Amino acid sequence: MDLPGWAAKYLSQRDCQQIISTIRDIEKKAHGEILVAISQRSTPLYWLPWVSSLLFGLFFLLILSHFFYEKSDYLLQVFIFIMGLVLGNIIARLPFYQKIWIHPLWKSHHVKQKSLFYFWSHGVSRTPSQSGILIYISLWEKRFEILVDRGLSSKVKQEIWTQAVLEGSQYFKKKQFSQGLLSILEACSHLLETHFHKNEEKENELHEELKFLEPEDLGIL
Repeated sequence: MDLPGWAAKYLSQRDCQQIISTIRDIEKKAHGEILVAISQRSTPLYWLPWVSSLLFGLFFLLILSHFFYEKSDYLLQVFIFIMGLVLGNIIARLPFYQKIWIHPLWKSHHVKQKSLFYFWSHGVSRTPSQSGILIYISLWEKRFEILVDRGLSSKVKQEIWTQAVLEGSQYFKKKQFSQGLLSILEACSHLLETHFHKNEEKENELHEELKFLEPEDLGIL
């Protein structure tokens, strides 16, 4: 499996193989389909370079007019404004600056929206036993969602999924991403075997277990 550069700081090739192997073992024992989708980012930032450039350009003009009003001419003002635009555009690409602008509630909203989009568009909601599970992790926002199909959600109380999320979160906070995923998969395994125990072999319906998503894959700029 090709591991993107942005994901290599969180997972190794060995971690990925272990996650894939664990999912395949679960699906051999139960009528369930599990997909782990790891997204680089779920929040659109296409607007930030434009806004940042304009603010920096205007700020530079304000400084020029305040301190050097009598000495500045039109060409100098244009030059300073353009320099502000360029600087604002460059700074807008820095991760720490981007996160200053994005409110936590906005991050949560977009992670939830993109996880739902991927859940419905990628077939996790269309398995015959209605027992599909999507574990969606968005690294830039440091948030994740667990979405389950109605066949499984009707049999398992929400409190149990909440507990699985909390346990996984403890690992993620320590930057132990592989352990966090394996903890969640262990909980999924127990629930699937309890409610959808497999008595015969069947084909893997999703044909993949671990997917890395660039923003472009989710229609994000």
